[in-house]
Amino acid sequence: MFKPDPLADKAGAILFEKIDQRLESLLAEHGVSDPGELGPTQMNEVFQRAIVEAAGCFPNANIEQLAHGFRSFVHPAFMPAWDRVKSATATGGDPFALSSGVDAVVLLAGFGLAVAFFDFQHGILEKPTNDIDIVLAMFSRRPDALVGYDTSGAPFYVLLTDCVRTLSKLLGTHTSLFDVRRLFARSGGSLPRDPGNAFVPGMVIFAREPSDMISTILVHDRKPDVGSLMLHAGWRVKDQAYGAPYDGYLPVPVALLRAVAYEPAVASSLCRRVTPRPRVH
Repeated sequence: MFKPDPLADKAGAILFEKIDQRLESLLAEHGVSDPGELGPTQMNEVFQRAIVEAAGCFPNANIEQLAHGFRSFVHPAFMPAWDRVKSATATGGDPFALSSGVDAVVLLAGFGLAVAFFDFQHGILEKPTNDIDIVLAMFSRRPDALVGYDTSGAPFYVLLTDCVRTLSKLLGTHTSLFDVRRLFARSGGSLPRDPGNAFVPGMVIFAREPSDMISTILVHDRKPDVGSLMLHAGWRVKDQAYGAPYDGYLPVPVALLRAVAYEPAVASSLCRRVTPRPRVH
């Protein structure tokens, strides 16, 4: 149910093609064809040069995000974790299930999301980070812990439902879902089509805007023919979280983890910059 921006995707594809071309040239200068043939220091230098020189053609490119991505791809823990997450989430499942474990935290941190372990007694227990080595050390002490993230500061909102068919009914009958209706309206997206069967789960990702004050919402409907939904949201003023439990942190939904593993557009949204709308003068 995630609807990527086709123009952004096209620009991203062109940028990565430029990076790939520049990387190939720089490897040839070192007399090799594969980055693995270089030492760690040389390999990092080559990746950094390829990113910076290719991104020069794209003044709005997030060079820091690109550099983090390339560091992740060459980290020995990243690709094995990605493969295992894809295998573990291949068939989907409970839309409200929560992510846990080392593979999940490595994949999310590798794609730029600051994460840490979480429990429902204390919330986040250490400072979230997207440094793979730090999260590996963190989860070595609690390898099966839930993976938490900052719902109040992330550049996106996650809407989960266990019944796509009744989503429009819930939005029309629950006054508390005004902000969810507004998110659909401002993104230009229509409600998802009826899948034809009851209790088909779904997820929608919306972009955060800098002036947003949208709270986390849970609607649990006890009627046997009506689904439930949850919006992961909240906002921050300086370091203070509002509109979300546990100081603004919640566990990462498995539905989001699965989308990150399978959809590049979702993965790239994890650390998108939240920039103010342009002003008309």
